Amino acid sequence: MTNNINTQTNNPDMAEKEIWVYGDVRSSALFNNSLNVLAGAQKLASLTGGKTVFMIISRDNKHNPDAVEEQNAADQAVKHGVDRVLTLKPSAGGYLLPEQEARIIAGVVQQQNPCVCLFPLHVIPREICSRVATLCHGGMIADCMDFKYDAGEIIAVCPSHGGEVMAQLGFSDATITGFITVQPNAFVRKETTSAQGELETLTVTSLAPCDEISFLSCDKESRSEKNLETARKIVVGGAGLGNIENFTTLRKLSAALGAETGATRPPVLWHWIDEERLIGQTGKTVSPELLISLGTSGAVQYTAGITGAKTVVAVNKDPNAPIFQFADMGIVGDVNLFLPVFTEKIKQISLRSLADALDTDGPSARGDDFGSRLIRIRRAHGLTREVLAQSVGRTPEFIKELENNQTTASVGLLITLAEVFDIDAGTFLNAEEQSKLAGERAQAYTRRTANYHYQSLTPGAENEHLRVFMITIESRQKHKPVDYRHEGEEFVYVMDGQLGLTLDGKLYTLMKGEYMKYNSQTPHQLKSLSDEKTRCLVTLYTP
Repeated sequence: MTNNINTQTNNPDMAEKEIWVYGDVRSSALFNNSLNVLAGAQKLASLTGGKTVFMIISRDNKHNPDAVEEQNAADQAVKHGVDRVLTLKPSAGGYLLPEQEARIIAGVVQQQNPCVCLFPLHVIPREICSRVATLCHGGMIADCMDFKYDAGEIIAVCPSHGGEVMAQLGFSDATITGFITVQPNAFVRKETTSAQGELETLTVTSLAPCDEISFLSCDKESRSEKNLETARKIVVGGAGLGNIENFTTLRKLSAALGAETGATRPPVLWHWIDEERLIGQTGKTVSPELLISLGTSGAVQYTAGITGAKTVVAVNKDPNAPIFQFADMGIVGDVNLFLPVFTEKIKQISLRSLADALDTDGPSARGDDFGSRLIRIRRAHGLTREVLAQSVGRTPEFIKELENNQTTASVGLLITLAEVFDIDAGTFLNAEEQSKLAGERAQAYTRRTANYHYQSLTPGAENEHLRVFMITIESRQKHKPVDYRHEGEEFVYVMDGQLGLTLDGKLYTLMKGEYMKYNSQTPHQLKSLSDEKTRCLVTLYTP
C-alpha cells in the first residue's frame, strides 16, 4: 500500500538524526507513558546531537471518551520540550486499527527517514512498532531501559536473563531507521520553561482499508483490580516462579486472599503481567499491611518499592537470598511446590470463613458478615454479580440479596460456590454441615414423593445422587410445585401429551418424545398444553 503524504517540508537530511516518539493518546495514563519515553528520546538526542519529534495520529475519538484530544496532546508535548510535533491526519475518518496506524507511520518514516523511532512498551504500541519495523525492513529492539551512543551508533540497554544482566544492543545498518520499545517507567517526564516546539501536520490522502481485520466495537476494559498503591494485601511474583502457569497459580492465591497481584521486573518482561503491576524503583511504590513475596531474589530495584509494607512474608529456595534480610517472615523452599499447597489451604480458609459467617448469632461487625465476605471473594475472582449468578444458577437479584444479608444461603449453595471458586467442598464443610446437607436432601425428597402428582421410580433413594420421578399434570393445568430446591441438574422427558416448560421466564414447548436439561436452581414451571393429561419422566441429579 502507498500512502500519499502532503507536506510543505520534507527534507530527509534534517531527519537523519531525529528521534521520533509515538504518542499514545488513548488515555491520560498511556499518554503520560509516551511523555516519559520522550524524556528518554531527549537524553538520546543530547548524545547524538539530534532533535526529538513527537508523533500524534489524528483519530476519531467518538468510541473512546477517555482519549487525549489532539491539540491538548500537542501542547503537552511542547511543554515537555519536544522540538517538533508531527500530527498525521488521515483524510478519511473512522476508527483506526493498529495495522492501519502502522501503515500510516511506515509511509512517513520511509519518506523522512528518521534515525530511530521509540514506542512505549505497552500492548498496542508494541504491536504497531513491530508492524512498522516489518513494513520498513528495519531492525527492532524490545524492552529498552536506557541509551548510549558510541562511535556513531545508538546502543539500547535492555535487561536480559531475568533482569540479572543488562544487554547492550545496536542496529546493524545505521542508514535504515531503527525501532525500539521503551520501558515507560525508565525515564521521568519533565516540563520545560523554554518550550519552542514546532507544530506540523501531514495529511494522509490515501489509506487502504484493512481487509484482514474488521472493527466491531471499542469498550473500556472492566477493571476488577484496584490500585496497587492503596491495596491492603499484595502478592508479588518473581523470576523464581519459572513459567506463566505458576504465575497463574499465584493469581489464584491473590484471589483467595482478596489481594492485589504485583510483580518484579522479569514477569513483566516476559509479559506474564501488565507493566502497571510492576513494583520497584521503575514501577510502583506500595505500602500494604501484608505483602507476600514469592520467588523474588530481593534485588534493591524491587525492595525499594516495598519499604512501606508493614509485614513481608518471603518464599525462596536460596537461604542466602537478599529478600530474607528484608522479610519479617521467611520460608526457605521451592516456591513452585509451596505455592499450590498454600493456595489451596487459603482457598479453603476463605470458604470456611464464609460458612462460619452463616452460623454467627446476632449482627456481625461490618465487613465480617456473610454478604461482605461474599462481595470480597467475588471481586477478588473478578466476577460481576451477573456472572456469579449465572455460575451458580441463580438470578443477579438473588446474589444481591445474599450480599445485602437479606436472605440466607443454604449449605448446598456453599457447595456450588466452592465449585465456582475451584475448592474441594469436602475440605471446608464440617461434619455437622455435611449431615445437614444430607438431611435437607432427604426431607425434600420425601415432600416431593408424598405429593399425588409424583410417582417415585427410585424409592429409598433420598440420599442418592440420581433420582427419577413420573409426573402427571392434568389437561391445561400447571404443575403444582412442591417446596423443593436442590443443587444440580434436572432432565425432563415428555412421555405423553404436550408440555410447556417455562425456564427463567422463557417458554419452551416440548412434544411427545422431546426432552430438555436445565440447572435445577433456575426458576421453572411445568404446564400441560394438551387436552389430555401430560406425563413426564423427570430425572434429578444432585452432586
